[in-house]
Amino acid sequence: MICTEQDEWLKEKLVFEPRWVAELSDGTAAFMDDGRHLAEPPSAWLRLKEYCYAEGIDIVKMRFQWRQLTFELEPNADAYFFCKEIFGMWGSTENLHYYWGGWVKNGILTKVKYEVPSLINVKTEEQDVVESDYDNDCLIWSTLCLKNKNTNLVLVENGN
Repeated sequence: MICTEQDEWLKEKLVFEPRWVAELSDGTAAFMDDGRHLAEPPSAWLRLKEYCYAEGIDIVKMRFQWRQLTFELEPNADAYFFCKEIFGMWGSTENLHYYWGGWVKNGILTKVKYEVPSLINVKTEEQDVVESDYDNDCLIWSTLCLKNKNTNLVLVENGN
C-alpha cells in the first residue's frame, strides 16, 4: 500500500529527514514513508513501483522535500529514479547519507545526488539508458515506455 496522506507520523518524520513526493497520473500524491510499521516492502519506492505497474498509473511529477525546502525533478519524464546511498569509513562513527533522484528523457538517465538531510546538490550525472535499466528497482517507468521498451532501445542504440 502506498502512503497518500500526510498523517502525524509522516509530519514528524519530515522534521528530521527529507522525503520524495510523487504526483501520479490519477491525481494522487504518494509520499515516501520508509520505516512505517508493518509496511511491506519496507521501501516506499518499491511499493510505489508495484502500485504503478499493477494499476497502470504513471508518475507525472516528483520532488524532494525537507522542512521548507522543495526541489522539483523534470516533469512528465519517461521514468523516475530514486535510491539511497550511505558512505562510511571503517573505524569512524560518522556516516554520510545521500538520496539520488532522477529522470529519463529521450533515452538519457539524469541522476542528481543530494546530501541528506540538507538536500544540497553534490553531483549530477547523465548516462544512456540500457536494456538492464528496465529491470532496475531504482527506476519506475511510464506505462507507455514499458509497452514500447524494445522500440525505445533501438532508437537509443541508433542515436535517434
